[in-house]
Amino acid sequence: MKLGTAGRTVTMGFIGHGHRGVGQLKTLLSMPDVQINAVCDVYEDRAQAAADSVKEARGYEPFCTTDYREVLKREDIEAVVIASANDRHFEQMKWCAEKGIHILSMKIPSFDMKEYDEMIALCDKAGIVCQIELEMHYNSVVRRLEKLVKE
Repeated sequence: MKLGTAGRTVTMGFIGHGHRGVGQLKTLLSMPDVQINAVCDVYEDRAQAAADSVKEARGYEPFCTTDYREVLKREDIEAVVIASANDRHFEQMKWCAEKGIHILSMKIPSFDMKEYDEMIALCDKAGIVCQIELEMHYNSVVRRLEKLVKE
């Protein structure tokens, strides 16, 4: 079965449990067809908070680490949310592509267009899905700017 097939559970890892990560993890935990098998944050307390959220919502404790490579080395991870700091996304996405792990990137993964081109090529070559989630239309500053422009 392929990723996204109805009635199939998707096994995921989660990297980065800061502001964006907290909300995204909560959303994923509300989806019965998503299983979070591993969580990671460079700060141990955030990584543990993510693991605690999974345990509270689902009744099991996922693998928990401060090293994203430990998440991506696991055989039970087919997709990952990358919600870490922007400067870490490129390296993490390269690892995902090498491992054939699908990606949901929670913010701009690079400000360098050459890196973007390389990311696209790596994901295409690996045959993985890579989605960039940028929710700026919800940002209050963006909404205010939109209002000012319209006036």
